[in-house]
Amino acid sequence: MDNEKTPAQLWDGVRDLHDHLAAGDKGYEQVPGHQQDDGLFVMGWIRHEDWLWHGIWDGINLLDTHLHGDWKPYYDHLNNDRVPLIPQATRDELTAWFILLGNRERIVEGLIASFVDSGAVLKLTTRFFELVERPES
Repeated sequence: MDNEKTPAQLWDGVRDLHDHLAAGDKGYEQVPGHQQDDGLFVMGWIRHEDWLWHGIWDGINLLDTHLHGDWKPYYDHLNNDRVPLIPQATRDELTAWFILLGNRERIVEGLIASFVDSGAVLKLTTRFFELVERPES
């Protein structure tokens, strides 16, 4: 992720994420495991499109770093039962959701894909634009 982006560029990255999802793009593909010619087995993984991965991290960087979202009170309480509440999320709760996706994907392979498939990431970006205006710079 580019830490040199301006707040406006970070906002634009979330807009790109939203627009792709709204158009029906998934933004990921499951790469199957396979056995190489030398006999070693390569585990499968999920490959994320740049717009998906960077859009999530642009949201994290804008909400947390630039807008100082107070996500800590909410982070440990987020789970699938809370997904229906995303359309009413506060900016701080939204910050926690973006951080959850960026950080936990490294622990739980497929978390982002499942949130894309369920429509939760699109709900997050929709709520983002209801709460966050595009910064000047």
